[in-house]
Amino acid sequence: MTLLVRQSGVYVEALPSVRVSDTWENVLEGWANVGGIWEQFYTRFSVSAAPTSIAEIRTGAGSITSSAATVTAQGTGSYTYAWSLVSGDATIAIDSASSASTTFTATLGPGAIKVAIFECLVTDTGLGESLTTNTVTVDLQATGDGGG
Repeated sequence: MTLLVRQSGVYVEALPSVRVSDTWENVLEGWANVGGIWEQFYTRFSVSAAPTSIAEIRTGAGSITSSAATVTAQGTGSYTYAWSLVSGDATIAIDSASSASTTFTATLGPGAIKVAIFECLVTDTGLGESLTTNTVTVDLQATGDGGG
């Protein structure tokens, strides 16, 4: 979310800061109490990944690729991405580790189940700040042997 301020009759983007003990600190979020309810009106930089859970099933052994997980980032608009394994089966590959959107691939034997949890570190190069997304759980399964 962008915060705009009016300066000499023109609206310009503002990155607010506050003075704390003689040091200027960046404001990460702004909140206002509107009718007794706190509402967020400003976020300097935020990230989230969706969906948070991906499940794919194939018949028989072989390679399987998940549907995509995508990061949404709000900040200054120039980002780098680094998907990584948090826990689980390390044989599930991240197909586009430096992209906002990626799929996950694994080779499964008959009846195999592979589960892993991933996250993405997003850096806003304009702000020089990094945040990690919520996690995405990937569950890949193969049924039986695929024979009749």
